[in-house]
Amino acid sequence: MNAHLLFFLRPLRVLLLFLLTLRASPAAEPASLAKMSERDFAKWIVGTEWEYTHASGNKRKVCFSRPGVSLYSRVGETGQGRISAFPWKPIQKGSVRYVEGQLPEVWAEITIHEDLKTATVKRGNQQQPLQATITGRPPLGHNPEITTQDFQAWLLDRQFIHDNQLVDFPEKGKIRIQLKGGPMVNKLEVIRPGVACFLWGEDPLGGILLVFSKNLKSVDQHVWWGTQTAAVELTPAAAAKRELGKPPAPRTFTFADGRTVEGTLLKADATTVTILRAIDGKQSLLTTAELGEADRKHVNEWLTAPERQRIEVTANRGKVAREFEGDASKDARYGTSKVNGRTTEVWQWEITVRNETAFPLTGATVEYTQYVGARGTDSRKRASAGESKGQVTLPGIPPFKSCTIKTKETTVTTTRNVDNYNDSLGRPQTSVHTRRETLDGVRARVIYKGTTLEEYSLGSGARDAGTTD
Repeated sequence: MNAHLLFFLRPLRVLLLFLLTLRASPAAEPASLAKMSERDFAKWIVGTEWEYTHASGNKRKVCFSRPGVSLYSRVGETGQGRISAFPWKPIQKGSVRYVEGQLPEVWAEITIHEDLKTATVKRGNQQQPLQATITGRPPLGHNPEITTQDFQAWLLDRQFIHDNQLVDFPEKGKIRIQLKGGPMVNKLEVIRPGVACFLWGEDPLGGILLVFSKNLKSVDQHVWWGTQTAAVELTPAAAAKRELGKPPAPRTFTFADGRTVEGTLLKADATTVTILRAIDGKQSLLTTAELGEADRKHVNEWLTAPERQRIEVTANRGKVAREFEGDASKDARYGTSKVNGRTTEVWQWEITVRNETAFPLTGATVEYTQYVGARGTDSRKRASAGESKGQVTLPGIPPFKSCTIKTKETTVTTTRNVDNYNDSLGRPQTSVHTRRETLDGVRARVIYKGTTLEEYSLGSGARDAGTTD
């Protein structure tokens, strides 16, 4: 019976192995351009790389790494390369246009030959042959060890530096760049695991391609001016969350009546403490009043550690109502003095810090810089007119309450100069030149136990700080 059964099963086994072999075999590469549709060609071209010799004698490579973004490589005499990201688009089956330069109107056109291994690049009246160096493989940066969904979740806890600016991912499908004047949030497209793209503004040359290394510890940022590599790090919030997830080292807790228990502090609030007992691995809920003085102090230090603080910072600008010596006008009583074509006012910032935790925030300080800018009739562009710095120690802020501090008073002026003159025909003319100063920016940093809890900036003065107008 068994022999007959094996006789019939053997052909089925051979057929099954054959079918599995067909399924495991990769899809065959198209043999010629003629056998492709326009849609097939648009898919096939992604992931291919082409090489040609430039008029300078150096090699050039064009890789169509993803739909819409190509990587253009320049290789110099020393063999050192420079990679830039430029837009591209298929024109028809067998033809592709891409930007080759720093202006969007400088297009080059590649015509793919029938064999799919050679091509011709045309720039103006010049034509040069190309050779395919990469075809039929996953596009650049493909990471098969992580799914797209996991990669998107992984991005939320990561940050890196792009062109001296901090970049992170505040939510799924978003990328945030910390500019001097505040954060800029753009749409992020995850192309595949390990590869993402976003557009910097509306400029077609502003496309930036992010290609993460296979170990996800670094990222290559391909832009029109070249490639920049940066280390990928945990965001401070993710790092703090990871630290909070680690229980403190075990210690011996002493009760007020002298009893002791060895365990690990798991969580606490203003009145209760949860301890994981070392002897049996069970949790005990205690009140802080049950503990001795030393352990109550330890719990309070654990509660008020910088990584457990959550605050919110806002700022508002206001004019100071004050009187001016030698000016008894009505305007002067409301903070504005006008004398001999010169207007003088006093302004300051009010910085509000809100405690978002369930326990008091005590001993924090605010360091601030406020900026004065000036604009005139001759130039609408902002010019720096000075800055001032200060530091204020915050009083204790109760849970879920706010505290507001005021910066130093800053005097700003508006001057109006009138020039009378005769033009070339001897006719009298009048020219008015105005220069107005404003308190137009502030930066604030909240420091607690030597750690920066929050940094805040507002206004054009804060954005332009460090630049020369």
